[in-house]
Amino acid sequence: MVHNLMNRKHLKAHKSLYRKYGINKPTWFSISSKYFKDLPKEANEYTSKNEDWERDGYIRLNGFFNVNFVEQINTDISKAIAQGKIDFNYTGKKILFAHEKVAALKDIINHKGIRTILEELGGQEVVPFQSINFQYGSEQAAHSDSVHMATYPAGGLIAIWVALDDIEPDNGPLFYYPGSHKLPYATNADMGNATGWLLSPNPNKNYEKYQESIIQRHNLKPEVLTAKKGDVFIWHANLLHGGMPHTNTEKTRRSMVVHYFYKEHICYHELSQRPAIIKEI
Repeated sequence: MVHNLMNRKHLKAHKSLYRKYGINKPTWFSISSKYFKDLPKEANEYTSKNEDWERDGYIRLNGFFNVNFVEQINTDISKAIAQGKIDFNYTGKKILFAHEKVAALKDIINHKGIRTILEELGGQEVVPFQSINFQYGSEQAAHSDSVHMATYPAGGLIAIWVALDDIEPDNGPLFYYPGSHKLPYATNADMGNATGWLLSPNPNKNYEKYQESIIQRHNLKPEVLTAKKGDVFIWHANLLHGGMPHTNTEKTRRSMVVHYFYKEHICYHELSQRPAIIKEI
């Protein structure tokens, strides 16, 4: 909560939405799905004209970014790492908010063509929230972004992944489960996490176990995403995805993820029960 107070100026946008949806608490208080359980289970009822998106929960844009542009991005990131301007977080794999130090990354985040596509898919204006850069594969277990970056109404998040290297089976490609975005949104209560003032000791592990049981119950089958430098993959908030093992460590798997919220949604982090702190990019 101290972190929320220190960043309360970035929570002002939530005030009108709290009033709109009847949430009677300060925007810097902890928040999670339990505060919405008695509200109508609203969802983004907009239906995209893109049938692939509606059916599968993702679309792919091959060769969207020019290879020379991508090479310059890679050069700028490498320079920022060498200069100590950016660094990996506790995972040792993710560089969060690198756009704050590497200005060229904003050309991806705010690319007019990308934002137009995202707004056509969701029917609302998008607000960029977070960038994550990778040098190697995440090797992350299957998850949906909606549990980490949740919204009310549900479905108010969308993400892009940009290949900054050629991605092959041996350098940690993404995997994903087509159609899994249609599954119910997971909450702390579903996975047995505490919903009071004290968090569970390891809420993310509980979530991963829960999600694995869902995959087995529905007999979901993954697909693996190999890609060329400059390709873009766009996925739905609730699409299950993760990272394959990065077996050839002599090869990098440079890539970038950007998460966007749709306007008119209360944005929060379900596992940590914190409001999302959204800074202008």
